[in-house]
Amino acid sequence: MRVFITGADGFIGRHVMDLLLSSGHEVLASALCERETSSGFKKASWIFGDILDCSGNPGKIRRFNPDAMIHLAWQGIPDYGYEMSKKNIDLAATAIKYVSDVTSCRKIVGIGSCWEYGRRKGECRETDAHYPDSYFSWAKNSINGYFKVRCKESNIDFKWMRIFYVYGPGQKEKSLIPSMIKSFSEGRMPEIRHPGNRNDYVYVKDAAKAIVLALDKNSEDIIYNVGSGKSVPAYEIARITAEKMGCQSIFKQWTPPECIENEDFWANTQLIQDKLGWSPKYSLDKGISETIAYYKAGGNHR
Repeated sequence: MRVFITGADGFIGRHVMDLLLSSGHEVLASALCERETSSGFKKASWIFGDILDCSGNPGKIRRFNPDAMIHLAWQGIPDYGYEMSKKNIDLAATAIKYVSDVTSCRKIVGIGSCWEYGRRKGECRETDAHYPDSYFSWAKNSINGYFKVRCKESNIDFKWMRIFYVYGPGQKEKSLIPSMIKSFSEGRMPEIRHPGNRNDYVYVKDAAKAIVLALDKNSEDIIYNVGSGKSVPAYEIARITAEKMGCQSIFKQWTPPECIENEDFWANTQLIQDKLGWSPKYSLDKGISETIAYYKAGGNHR
């Protein structure tokens, strides 16, 4: 299968690229800038720069003529304000216009977020009403809606993957688990602003597998949750990380602030298990261990 993937230089994108190429797919990948992006993926073809710039990119996409597209691109992290969110809506709309107008693409997988539900407590099901409470969640919901309409018009199979708290090798340094690894490696307790908050953590390799399965398998459903199916407090993540790094003494000396629980929500994953045959293979212990090993070996953040 010929697959066009946007945002291939990002945290999740690189893991999806690994799976696509190892599975024998032909890949055209887009990234904002070249840097060392393409060096690890010699089998892929690349286009660089903002898709909205249109500097030759539409022609390259047309010549590649993808069978499918995975839209991962999200510019400006950690800027989730209105202007950046609006720009990402325009970027997504432009990307799908390219592939639906000038190629024979028949399947599109878009990447959503658990924040689309707009809730902080309880189980999240794909059929739940969503209540965007930020420009980011508004933008993700808007992209989902636009893709759904556009794909229906163009007779393209569309899947939308709502990913929960993804973590793993290559994640941004200021994210929860990388920041904990950095702090413990420096012999200090990480700052945890909300130790009582409970979130659904899913390892990046599991998330990447779910995305590729959505590409490879056919089903009538459009939206799938991608999570572990359970919530874990931030202080437990710190405890596991400390244990794996041999820093139990640092963790035991920590006096946590009052653990007010502002968040405790998780994914119901029954649909993706039933229809795509996906379930997470990595426990928190295993995922955090691999993440620690990656950064100890000098791995880069994305």
